[in-house]
Amino acid sequence: MDVDEFDIPFVALAIALEVSLWTGDKKLAKGLKSNGVNWVLNTKDIKAIMGEE
Repeated sequence: MDVDEFDIPFVALAIALEVSLWTGDKKLAKGLKSNGVNWVLNTKDIKAIMGEE
């Protein structure tokens, strides 16, 4: 999995709070998604959810 040691607290917090993880870290997002994690969002996803794109 492509998760940098500095990303672990953020991933763990998202899991603990049962929320999506909003990140601009493409390597992190790709690594998590390649391991079946479907709760990673980027800014484009957030804008789409808010109807801005």
